[in-house]
Amino acid sequence: MVPTECVVPDLKSSVVYVYHNGKALAKPVKTDLRTATKIQIVSGLKPVIVL
Repeated sequence: MVPTECVVPDLKSSVVYVYHNGKALAKPVKTDLRTATKIQIVSGLKPVIVL
């Protein structure tokens, strides 16, 4: 689940911008469940654990 502000709706899909080598890259994602503040990403991104 990510904050809903992270997902940008597109005409046919949704996009999330990720930071990579000093640049913002658009990654198409598929979403599923949504609450008022969070949205579930089901494909398009790899999970990362930040400690």
